[in-house]
Amino acid sequence: MNKIKIQVIVPLYNMENYISQTMDSLLVQTFSDFEVLCINDGSTDASLSILENYAKKDKRIKIYSKENGGIADARNFGLSKVTAPYFAFLDSDDTVELDMLEKLYQKAIESDADVVTCDFFWTYPNREVIQKDGPYQSKEELLISMFATLWNKLYRTDWVKSLNIAFPTGYRYEDASFLYKMIPYLNKWAYVELKNAIRAMRSDKLLTGREGSARQLGMREIETDIEPYLA
Repeated sequence: MNKIKIQVIVPLYNMENYISQTMDSLLVQTFSDFEVLCINDGSTDASLSILENYAKKDKRIKIYSKENGGIADARNFGLSKVTAPYFAFLDSDDTVELDMLEKLYQKAIESDADVVTCDFFWTYPNREVIQKDGPYQSKEELLISMFATLWNKLYRTDWVKSLNIAFPTGYRYEDASFLYKMIPYLNKWAYVELKNAIRAMRSDKLLTGREGSARQLGMREIETDIEPYLA
């Protein structure tokens, strides 16, 4: 058995209508040395049953079920389970192109980067729009211009864990907080011109039971959250 090189964290809550397309796009990747860490955040629909059927067919799928705690809590839980040299995030209604993991991993190895990023598509009901996310020439440019999305990036595990950062729970922009906190400590950030994550835009995207009623944190409050890391 080949050593697992990447683990993909997929948090989900009541995504029975979307999770199959996400899993299907992952399981046909040209890169095979990866696992999918599915974090079932207390789903009450058929999401868990769907995942279990996939896991029966492919041993690379690992399922963890927990009480509902919101998307940030689910991502933190997934991150605690990562043991591979690299990890990535994918939302439970996104799909990825066939060679996404292969291209990102190749770039990470070639460049010895802590984080590798790429372009992606926003998918709307009647159109798709490409979102550029690089290249960037400096940490200052990253702070100003980086698109604060988790799922079009590959991360070096030992480096991220050495920073001892986590997703703040109850925040609307918890992904931005997580990314901005790591930028000051970057050794190298690399970019691949690859359109990989195709994201369906929906008003209820990734809201969980607790998340939907939680206090929504604005970007001003995020600035307060990350300020100690930027000092």
